[in-house]
Amino acid sequence: MNAPVSVRVEQRIAFVAINNPPVNGLSHTVREGLFDAFNAVRSDDGIDGVVLHGHGPCFSAGGDIREFGTPAASVDPGLSKDVHPAIEGCGKTVVAAIHGYALGGGLETAMACHVRVAAAGARVGLPEARLGVIPLSGAQRLPRLIGVDAAIDMILTANDVRAEEAPAGLIDAIVEEAALLDIAARHARKPMRALVRERPFPADRGAFARARAAIAAGAYPPFAARLLDAMACGLGVSFDEGLRGARAIYDATVNSAASREARAAFLAARSAHSRKQTT
Repeated sequence: MNAPVSVRVEQRIAFVAINNPPVNGLSHTVREGLFDAFNAVRSDDGIDGVVLHGHGPCFSAGGDIREFGTPAASVDPGLSKDVHPAIEGCGKTVVAAIHGYALGGGLETAMACHVRVAAAGARVGLPEARLGVIPLSGAQRLPRLIGVDAAIDMILTANDVRAEEAPAGLIDAIVEEAALLDIAARHARKPMRALVRERPFPADRGAFARARAAIAAGAYPPFAARLLDAMACGLGVSFDEGLRGARAIYDATVNSAASREARAAFLAARSAHSRKQTT
């Protein structure tokens, strides 16, 4: 059985791979593997940079929804609490090499990297609203990358987009899939850029006011107000302060009846789709 996270070093570049079929979900074992891998990278002077990628059909479809609201979801290492800081603090340029799709926690993990390179046709998005949960670190990182208006639209609609159509700032380069890892490795050899967490949160209070008016008018489901609250936690404060505020909203939301019902409906729809494909 393959390890859920593997590391190979080639010409001083560490290729950290997620291998958790079928969609490279960020289960506890994967989080643990990533945490250990990036801590090892930090202490290895023979490594100049890192490429984070996924085996199989995608980069990562995000958290394992079967763990949401269960003890497994809160077992350390946590994604936002431990894994992302390990990526950000490894002391090497980290490049997310995205193919297939990077959704939810998968995209959040890519945003914790210094650079995001995507294969043509790859899809990215934060679909948490459909599951009745908050995109925890995404609510703080995405506005810093693409601006508040674009981030509100992406998070409240829960839509994913092709990398070629992603808002400016989210994807740094789009390449042919066959060249993805090679080009990502070239970026990993470059000096470290500023992390997303180090960028200021745009002080665009008008965008939040417009979004609240749209929610009141019925343009989005009522749960969208909680998503907006989580994003607004970043206004005028540091990344860590904003993340703490968003985490409190996440914790208050994930075990609610509405959240459980949304996940049950999602799983039922996915199961029905799978049965239809096999008949």
